[in-house]
Amino acid sequence: MYEGDIPSWWAALQSDLIRVDLMIKYGGVYTDTDAIWVKPLSIEERRYDAVASYDWVDWSWPFPDSVNFGISYGKRTAPFWRIFRESMRRLRNDIHGFTGVMMPYKLLEKYPHLLRIDRHLQVTNFLVNFSTFKLC
Repeated sequence: MYEGDIPSWWAALQSDLIRVDLMIKYGGVYTDTDAIWVKPLSIEERRYDAVASYDWVDWSWPFPDSVNFGISYGKRTAPFWRIFRESMRRLRNDIHGFTGVMMPYKLLEKYPHLLRIDRHLQVTNFLVNFSTFKLC
């Protein structure tokens, strides 16, 4: 299905591939195991076909930004998931994150109507940033 080898140690790329295949087949909500939801999705938010956020890590070179799918959701019929999968057929293993977070930014530029960016889905590592996280 995909052209190019996936090193066994490259878990992030494997996760990207599995995630897009699950979204195509089932749709729904995808959450990384280290993410915490702090509020439920509203009915308004659920109406979008495909939703993700910009990544907080500044590793988007050579693009202005990158897309984070650590928390993402959408409908299985969403055209974005299929376009995203097609873009992954030729894997770029030479730049970490290219296939899963940088290339989706280029897709967003080309198809802005197919992916909603929700900045409230911003994902950061809770343990690393504990000092900035305020418990209510």
